[in-house]
Amino acid sequence: MVFIDVFLAPLLGWPQLAALLVIAFCVSIIMTLVYKWMTDQTVMKTLRDELKSYQKQMKETKDTDHMLALQKKAMDANMQYLLKSLKPTLLTMLPVLLIFGWLSAHFAYEPLYPDKEFSIIAHVHDGIMGKIVLEAPELIVDQPEKEIANGQAVWKVKGKAGDFVITFKAKDHEYEKDIVISTEQRYAIPEKKISDNILEIIEVPMQKLVVLNLFGWKLGWLGTYILFSLIFSITLRKLLDVQ
Repeated sequence: MVFIDVFLAPLLGWPQLAALLVIAFCVSIIMTLVYKWMTDQTVMKTLRDELKSYQKQMKETKDTDHMLALQKKAMDANMQYLLKSLKPTLLTMLPVLLIFGWLSAHFAYEPLYPDKEFSIIAHVHDGIMGKIVLEAPELIVDQPEKEIANGQAVWKVKGKAGDFVITFKAKDHEYEKDIVISTEQRYAIPEKKISDNILEIIEVPMQKLVVLNLFGWKLGWLGTYILFSLIFSITLRKLLDVQ
């Protein structure tokens, strides 16, 4: 992930849609070129032409036996095509999964903006009562000490841009949570699960990031990436004559 950060981190200061367009285009062109270089395009074209021919013949024939024979030939040709496509697919799979992980960590939510109030919630296990103290000296907190009510304690917080570590104190236990406040597309993981018998989850509710709104169809990073990746891949394949 650090290796990917070196190349992609500069995009965090860009508008989200522009950043995703650049990433989708770069990944699409790399995958298209790898696919073209690692497959025999003459063979792939022959197999595609055979498939089209078998499909056309199946539409025209009314003979059941002939139809079954054509289906078998089409399946064989399709299997050969898929097998020859497998190597470049496997080669590009790991980098794509790493990029997906990076995008999920940076483009799933709206960031916490400077001087804009947000909530921090400490969820406790059933039956836990008392008070929890939030220590965040670099942030503005409405009231550091909160009484547990309905299984949780809630604070209203805001602060300047920066990376912070806040501390919770409950029944002689201490817990920490990372907070990132930024004008760039950066944030800490919204939820931190606690494995003890007092606190259950420390949560910073964050708004899901809508990267693209198509006439009311709201797409996050994954939907936006898939949409433009398909457009770029289809276009590049035609321009580069990839079979």
